[in-house]
Amino acid sequence: GEAPVIAHNAAFDAAVVHAECARTVVSRSRLPLYCSLRVARAVLRRGTDVPSHALGALARWASVEAPEAHRALADCLTLAGVLRELLRRSGRTLEDLHGPAGRL
Repeated sequence: GEAPVIAHNAAFDAAVVHAECARTVVSRSRLPLYCSLRVARAVLRRGTDVPSHALGALARWASVEAPEAHRALADCLTLAGVLRELLRRSGRTLEDLHGPAGRL
């Protein structure tokens, strides 16, 4: 549909998303793209707040269970929990922290 895409390190994942959009009827040029890594870097300092901005480290910081790292559904659920906690603790919106969405 028209829902935004949120990916951790979106620059890396964009190639995969582009390939899947090309394979389906989804127009990649119309989908907003947000990078949760960018959001995490805006909220948390590496070394002070978290040891790294990797999704697993952020999951530990946010107390989000991440049972199967690098499995699509598990990573999506982990990312949702981490992003929710980043927004909650910062008191800011996704757009405030990220800036304008990119486009796929």
